Amino acid sequence: MKMNGRDLSNRLLYTGMIRDARKLAFKDKMATAEELALMSELEICDLIEQDYNIIMSEDEKVLLIPKDKMDEFEQMAVYLCR
Repeated sequence: MKMNGRDLSNRLLYTGMIRDARKLAFKDKMATAEELALMSELEICDLIEQDYNIIMSEDEKVLLIPKDKMDEFEQMAVYLCR
């Protein structure tokens, strides 16, 4: 299932998760600190979605994989499905 920034935003249930999303965007130089300070949560999630795939989420955890590492992830990952 393809997810977008809104999907990621809907999965960030806690303030700490939103803070971590801002830190990730800053660490990966997606925007400057000043730009990030003025961005909404949705705008930050849209930025992250450009570089990361949202693989799965639970109540308190969201797994993101850099898009350029997806081939490696797919080779290592084992999915247990219904």
